[in-house]
Amino acid sequence: SIGEFWSRWHISLSSWFRDYLYLPLGGNRVKKGRWLANIMIVFVVSGLWHGANWTFMAWGALHGFYYLVQSAWSSAAGGIKKTWLFSRLPVMYDTFCLFVTFAAVNLAWIFFRASSLDDAKTIILNLGVGWENVLHAPQLRDCIISLGMGYANLTVAVTSIALITVNEWLYGKADLEKGVRNYPAYVR
Repeated sequence: SIGEFWSRWHISLSSWFRDYLYLPLGGNRVKKGRWLANIMIVFVVSGLWHGANWTFMAWGALHGFYYLVQSAWSSAAGGIKKTWLFSRLPVMYDTFCLFVTFAAVNLAWIFFRASSLDDAKTIILNLGVGWENVLHAPQLRDCIISLGMGYANLTVAVTSIALITVNEWLYGKADLEKGVRNYPAYVR
């Protein structure tokens, strides 16, 4: 979820905004309308902290919007989880939520990296356009497929990510350092 993303992403900055902006504004101990405003203020100021540009403000406002949608979704999620598909396949619900969060955060990164709001708009409107040129240009296709790293480095990166994912799955919430410490030195 977006809430979990923000609790893990840039922890020191998120804590600073919580302690020095969100809580002095009243946090969640205020009426709902004021709480909604507090959330948006914190996220827009977070965008401004990254730079005095409309793109950063849009990035912050988008994350604030995501957070509010996630909050509303969480209160409705009990009913959503009881639907036939999600009640029988809870992993599918978790995967769905993970995909939505990943897509939303990546959409917001467009605003973070764009030079202007017009550039961000152009990028978003052209996300699905032009792939026919990529598929017919071998050098460009190979670069995109290997993410510009070359196939050897891509293989190492994907293998490393897979091993880390398997390790996390095996150890769950256990202390990763303790789990890795049990491996022989050459595996570590």
